[in-house]
Amino acid sequence: MDQRLRIAETTNREFQRSTEFLSSGFDSISVQQLKQQKHIEEQAKKIDKVCDENKSLKQSFDDIKDLHDELRTQLIDSKCREMRDNLVFTNIEEVIQTSRTGAHYTIKTFSAPYSGKIFLFQR
Repeated sequence: MDQRLRIAETTNREFQRSTEFLSSGFDSISVQQLKQQKHIEEQAKKIDKVCDENKSLKQSFDDIKDLHDELRTQLIDSKCREMRDNLVFTNIEEVIQTSRTGAHYTIKTFSAPYSGKIFLFQR
């Protein structure tokens, strides 16, 4: 009977040690899990911040792109106006006539030798 009692006490102590070991392991895992949960929350906040910055940069890029298109249009318009101002017509006799038929006659005589071609000269 004493031997059975000692075996039971030994078994009981081993169960207590096993329980304490498992309890300390569980506590350690719980602490690690809390740390990881905090880390995940911090990373989620950083990701949200990066997403907001990305949206802001995308909007800025779209605004710059629109401005670029507008400036390109203005530049083309300016170049076209400059080219129009640089047109030079040569070999046209200056005739002052009051009738409309005279002006039409002058244009017809000018355009006949050149077959309707207009030459551009830079100043």
